Amino acid sequence: MLKFNIGQKIYYRGDMANNPGWFEITEIIEDDYFRGYVLKEIDGEGRTFARVFDCMIHEIDKGHGGTRFVTEEAYRKHREEQLKKLQESIARIAKRCNECLECHHFSNGCDGNSKPCEAFEYETR
Repeated sequence: MLKFNIGQKIYYRGDMANNPGWFEITEIIEDDYFRGYVLKEIDGEGRTFARVFDCMIHEIDKGHGGTRFVTEEAYRKHREEQLKKLQESIARIAKRCNECLECHHFSNGCDGNSKPCEAFEYETR
């Protein structure tokens, strides 16, 4: 028995020659020679993957070509994790770039009406 069902959404990460996109499992094939799926593109160019092995679809998205086909749940979880990391990084950079190293007030006044002290300098790292 295969892991995935007809109608399940699969994200295809793409590669150098093929654009990424969303696909739907439209057929399950289990015979003496092949066990896998037929995937048809959702709202795209109408592409079809005629034979995708069960082991090619991953339930954990690692964000690289090793997990080229992933379930919708895996894709969304990985995307949320990456967005959270991005937001944390932006916050760290914004704080580091705008905070006075001497008095720790912000140069852009985002912490109220405070102004940086006379020793204000930007961190140059």
